[in-house]
Amino acid sequence: MAEEIDRNKRKTLKKMLGLTGLLVAPLAFLDGCGALITMDSKSTWFRGFIYNYWQDDNGNGIVDDDSELKGEKSTFYPNERITITGAIKNRRGHELTTKVWNGVGKLIRKRTEKINSRLFGYDIEFNPGQLYKEEGGGHYIVEWYLDDNLIEKKEFRVLHR
Repeated sequence: MAEEIDRNKRKTLKKMLGLTGLLVAPLAFLDGCGALITMDSKSTWFRGFIYNYWQDDNGNGIVDDDSELKGEKSTFYPNERITITGAIKNRRGHELTTKVWNGVGKLIRKRTEKINSRLFGYDIEFNPGQLYKEEGGGHYIVEWYLDDNLIEKKEFRVLHR
């Protein structure tokens, strides 16, 4: 379930994402016809992360910076936890969708949430060994969509035993 992120979490997520000042480059994406679409707000941004887990290093209950996202990388061992996170700012009322594809093009996870706050995010998690057990080793693709428009794509792989 998506939760609204309070003011402190917004500030710490902004810090975690390396955002300073008020203006951030606008988010852009290609529409279905290949045309470049630029979002209307200069303060809109999106970040996608693929990592093992979050560790609250200072015990304050919030993500302070990306050093608390442990194991951010693109290659995982079969027995590792894999967490996929998308975070977006200033797109309230839109939908954020995350799709995870295996190496043969099969959609293995999909999550769509209505963006209900100024700063919004959610996770897809695979417990240690779960992805390997369900799908095996190999190449995976993660795509994030705002409404039906692709805004970011990342790849990772799970090693074979």
